[in-house]
Formats: sequence, C-alpha cells, structure tokens
Amino acid sequence: MTATDTVWAAGEREDIRAVRAWCLKELGLPKPQVQVFGYWRHGKTGTDADMARLTGIAALRDQGRELEDDFEIEI
Repeated sequence: MTATDTVWAAGEREDIRAVRAWCLKELGLPKPQVQVFGYWRHGKTGTDADMARLTGIAALRDQGRELEDDFEIEI
C-alpha cells in the first residue's frame, strides 16, 4: 500500500471492528487511511443506531469535543 491508499469498509459493528483493528495494527496504516465503519449492530434497529449516534455526538459537543471515531459511541 502507498501513503495515499485508503481502506474503506462497512458492515456489522462488531464484525467490522476486527477489520479496522487489523488495518491499524497489522498493516500499520494511520487512522486517516482507514475508513472502516460499523453501520449496524445485531439486535438493534437502524433507528436505535441513529439515536445512539445523535445522543453520543450531542454529549461530546457538551464536553467541547467532536467525534473522532464512530466506535467512541456505544450502539
């Protein structure tokens, strides 16, 4: 991989977490080159995930922070 290559993947949240960890740890890619997102979670609806993200982002903003990583929010 080159410094400009990016890994993009999406899937079930817990499954995709392993892909993300592999890209960061095993491949040694920097976070900006790893665009891996857990869009849904087994046993949760899309609405559940959306509400968790909205609530989580609002809580971070109340703390003067911004979302750096989608996995910071528990869905």
